[in-house]
Amino acid sequence: MEMLDVKQIQGETLKMLKDFDDLCTNLELNYFIAYGSLIGAIRHKGFIPWDDDIDIWMPRKDFDKLLKYEFYKDIEFNKYKICTRSNTKNYAYGMARFSNQEFKYVTTDISEKDVDMGLFIDIYPLDNYCSSKEEAYKLHKKFKILNKEYFFYLSGKSNTVLKTIPRMILHMLIRLVHGKDWDQRIDKKINSYLEKYTNKDDRFIGVPVWELRFEPFEKDLFVGRKRVVFENINVWIPEKSDIILKKMYGNYMELPPISEQMPHHGYKVYRRS
Repeated sequence: MEMLDVKQIQGETLKMLKDFDDLCTNLELNYFIAYGSLIGAIRHKGFIPWDDDIDIWMPRKDFDKLLKYEFYKDIEFNKYKICTRSNTKNYAYGMARFSNQEFKYVTTDISEKDVDMGLFIDIYPLDNYCSSKEEAYKLHKKFKILNKEYFFYLSGKSNTVLKTIPRMILHMLIRLVHGKDWDQRIDKKINSYLEKYTNKDDRFIGVPVWELRFEPFEKDLFVGRKRVVFENINVWIPEKSDIILKKMYGNYMELPPISEQMPHHGYKVYRRS
C-alpha cells in the first residue's frame, strides 16, 4: 500500500472537507472549523503548513443527526463512515471521525490498538455547559475522568516497561469494573450527565468528549457564522473566531518556534490497494 506524506494527506483531506461541507448543506447541518484548523483558516487561508488533519465543531443537535446518517445508502458519499466508540472496535475517542474508507489508518502509538478507520476529519460536539465557569469546570472533570478511563479500558500498553506494568493493572481493574460492553455505554453516560447538569438556558457551551484544552465558551460566541476561503474551497467559521482563538491560544497569529512546526499525531495513512 502507498503511504501518504503530509502534503498528500492535506490534499485528500481537503477533498473530504469539500464533501463534508456539501453533505452538511444537503442535510441542513451547521458546523464550524475548529482548533488548529481554525487558526489555519485565518492565518494561512488554509492548512497550517505542517498540520495533517481537520477539526470541526458541530452543535449537538446537528452532530446527533450526522451520526444517524446512513452513508452506505448514498452513492455520492458511501465511501465515508462516521467512526464512534459504539460502532468502531478499539476506537478510543469521544469525538466522531468522518472517515474515508478508501484509505487505511495505522497507529504508530503503542498504547493504541488497531482501528478499522481511514483518513479522517475530527468532529467535536458542542454542548450546553452550565451557567457559570465554576460549574462548567466541575462538570468537565467528570467527563475527563470518563474519557481517560476509557483509554485505559482499551489498552494497558505504554512505551516503557515501567509505565506498562501499572497501566496493565489499571487496565484490568477498569475492565473488571465496567464490563465488556463499555464501548456501548460510555457515551450514554456522558449524555446522562449533560441531561442532568445542563439545559438550553445555560450561559456556556463546551466539548465534553475531549479532555485537552477545555475552555467553556460563552454561547453567544457561536451564534453567528461566516464563509471563508480554505485553500480553494469555502467553509464555515464562527463570526467571533478572533475572540475564541485568543481565549484558547493567546496570540494565535504568531508562528510557533521552528522546532514545533511539525505534525503531532501518532499515525500513518495508506491508500488501500
